[in-house]
Amino acid sequence: MWLNPSEEGVISTFWDLSGEIEPFPRNLERYVALALPLTIIKLPRLKITAVQAWLVRRGAAVELACRDRQLRGCLVAHCGEGLIFADGADPQAEIRFTIAHELAHFLVDYIYPRSLALSTFGIAVRDVLDGLRAPTVSERVHAVFASKPLALHINLMERTTGGDSSSSVHAIEARADRVGLALLAPPQAVLSGLAHLARSFAERHEAVTSELCDVYGLPLWLAREYAKQLLHEIGRGPSWTEAIRKI
Repeated sequence: MWLNPSEEGVISTFWDLSGEIEPFPRNLERYVALALPLTIIKLPRLKITAVQAWLVRRGAAVELACRDRQLRGCLVAHCGEGLIFADGADPQAEIRFTIAHELAHFLVDYIYPRSLALSTFGIAVRDVLDGLRAPTVSERVHAVFASKPLALHINLMERTTGGDSSSSVHAIEARADRVGLALLAPPQAVLSGLAHLARSFAERHEAVTSELCDVYGLPLWLAREYAKQLLHEIGRGPSWTEAIRKI
């Protein structure tokens, strides 16, 4: 299964709040503005120091306590609202996916857990979520067991996928990729748009990759990886003879 029910639910809610579903290729920017308290900011050659400086100039006491490096995107969320920073110097296809990826973090990793926390603890916990008071022991314990964050949310989308990170970080980033791709190029829509699939995996892979680039506006590197995942998902990956030839 590509998405779990909660992930499908946040996507469905997003389009419901938008009032309409964006046609392909999707940029999401107008629909984010319609649906969510979320602002998209494009800065050239995005770096951590650039995000920090932008926040400081506007009086935000947010400290990004990590070494400076280039980013594709960054999400800062607090008090039920958020900012998506994207590298405005990137090609449009890259910006499209950056926004989708960070929107996925906002929906799945911030707004959804926040709504769960409010429904679990009631309106009184809003002050905790917004940093106005410390959580009680009971609130902390329940948050641990329910995996509901009670703090400022910051996510950094690295320029590359290299470097060391924990398995939990990999899982969170993979989920944001999945949800972001489902926002831009839903698996069912992609596969239903193909009249037929060739016999060889190489031809199938090329056809789906081209569809993802031409119709859905994905960058080539991402289209190639996503096409491979989709074909494996429907059991149309390489045949055993094709796999043997690569050994």
